[in-house]
Amino acid sequence: MWKLSNRIGRFGIVALGGMLFAGAAGGVILVRADLGRPNSDRQTEVPAPLAYSTEEVASRFQAGPKWDGRGKGNMTEADVAAFSEFPLMWLGSSFGGYQLQAVIRTKYDGPKDGPPKFAGNSVTFIYGVCVPSPQSDGGCGVPLTIHVRPACDIAREDIAPEAMVQAPYRKGTAEIYELRDLATMIYTGDVLVTINVEGQPDLRQAAVDALSGVGGAAAGNYSTIGSAPAMKACK
Repeated sequence: MWKLSNRIGRFGIVALGGMLFAGAAGGVILVRADLGRPNSDRQTEVPAPLAYSTEEVASRFQAGPKWDGRGKGNMTEADVAAFSEFPLMWLGSSFGGYQLQAVIRTKYDGPKDGPPKFAGNSVTFIYGVCVPSPQSDGGCGVPLTIHVRPACDIAREDIAPEAMVQAPYRKGTAEIYELRDLATMIYTGDVLVTINVEGQPDLRQAAVDALSGVGGAAAGNYSTIGSAPAMKACK
């Protein structure tokens, strides 16, 4: 069985003028309990959400340069507007005091029979920048990322129950999973949207409420773009 690991979107760190932000791995990392070790008795551990103080938020995060339509990723705003492979959701060019810094398109095939974390088909919106503390190893998580991928990539039953804050709930046609690591997974239409927030619990719900469609395949609020497909239809 695939389960949610104890870290969500914490790899792919990219340097930006002395500041760092998480790269295209803003989505959920899956790990199977027996991966590489048959009959393993390892258990998935889910940390309590980490909430930063106002002072910590101010020292760790910055708004970043104003969005110029290009940013530091491999997709421009024009590319986003023209994208039609699957619906995209974002928070506009700025949100919660943070500027959009990059839009990153990832697409590659994993091993034929490998776990889903070794394949990628996604678009990630990165908001704000982080400043590593002197005590850190040089890495840090950005304040906010929106990671969009086809809904069929991760089955709902593969989300570890112990990772959830509460039972999944619906908003319109969308199915919403709130996770303990300050991430929220939203199945809506043909996509799975994962919102990752670093150390600011209030920002998570605000982001969920503000999420909206962008690009050639999306329209309106995420709760109105249609029901996510049943997993049996994904085979």
